[in-house]
Amino acid sequence: MSAPDPTTFFNLNGLIPIPLPQFLQIGIWPIIMGITLFLQQRMNPPAQDPVQAKILGFMPVMMTFLMAHFPAGLVIYWSWSNTLALVQQYVLMKKEGVTPHLFRSKADKDMAAQVAAGPTIHPELEVIEHEASDVVKTITPPKKGKKGR
Repeated sequence: MSAPDPTTFFNLNGLIPIPLPQFLQIGIWPIIMGITLFLQQRMNPPAQDPVQAKILGFMPVMMTFLMAHFPAGLVIYWSWSNTLALVQQYVLMKKEGVTPHLFRSKADKDMAAQVAAGPTIHPELEVIEHEASDVVKTITPPKKGKKGR
């Protein structure tokens, strides 16, 4: 449990004793952890900034490669913790009446398009601004022209 996960797809889960390059030594548990991170990320709303969204989308892949060289016990703990967090978030979302989406649906694409479009002004806020500008016009006296000398 204190050594990195020795099982990889490239050596048939440790059955073929071939030396692999360091970046290919990714065990089963780091891949499971990356999948749980990906699913956990999909349950959250998309990021507003497109650059931030791309970085966050790449995060599970980066964490998978990073955690491949951590002790297997720690990666198993994190995978299990991510799984429990997924279940907890799913249950809480269902309890609050929010539909959790693990995979892209039309509603998720619409929400991502709205977030990418940026904030919009609420129609009632436009009415309030219009009324406020009318009040300001009635309060301020009209400007007087310059008097000739």
